[in-house]
Amino acid sequence: MDSTNDHKRTRRQYRDDLKFLVELGNSEYLLYETDMLDHQHNLIKTYLWVASIIFTAQTSFYLSIIKDDFKLLTTFTPMKIDSISTPYYLLLILSLYCAVCVFLFAVDTLRGRNTLEVPYKNFETEMVNAYDDAFENDSFELYQKLLTQLETSINQRSTLANCNGLKLRKMSQLLLTSAVTGLFSIAFLLLPIIKISLSSLIILITFGPTIIGFSIYFIIKDN
Repeated sequence: MDSTNDHKRTRRQYRDDLKFLVELGNSEYLLYETDMLDHQHNLIKTYLWVASIIFTAQTSFYLSIIKDDFKLLTTFTPMKIDSISTPYYLLLILSLYCAVCVFLFAVDTLRGRNTLEVPYKNFETEMVNAYDDAFENDSFELYQKLLTQLETSINQRSTLANCNGLKLRKMSQLLLTSAVTGLFSIAFLLLPIIKISLSSLIILITFGPTIIGFSIYFIIKDN
């Protein structure tokens, strides 16, 4: 008699443990599905818009220079290799390249590649399993199946979240590099306008690439 009661208690405890694990698994699944992945997607969309703004601002600024809206053609000659144009073009190309890379990364990440498993696939089947469990004392198929499905879904979303995290770090580095080089490119054109001395201009042209390199290094290092 005691053995039978112990067996029933053990079975009941096992069922309660399975139920508890399903609740924990469902909470973790929702954490990835509704919190983490949504937050990552919002960040990616923000990076997408910032990259678009940087690209648009840089190209608009260049077109304004070509039209001589800022009266720069006395010191800046488009498509000519000189002390003003060359650094500007190099920095402009790097800035636009990084912005385009961020844009492509963001679009590719948002569109997705693989189909994610849903933990609760067929409620009709689960209903049958629940019915069987109610009339078969030794059957725990419902909870066991739900746990298996939850584990698959959680693992998929965990892998996806880690992949998105790596892409976000890359995008942040590229975005900061694009912004920094874009500002430096504009600075090279504004120096003659504010009538900076020739010696200061030479120093900036000489040490400008080093400053940019250190800036990019510390940006990447911090991320």
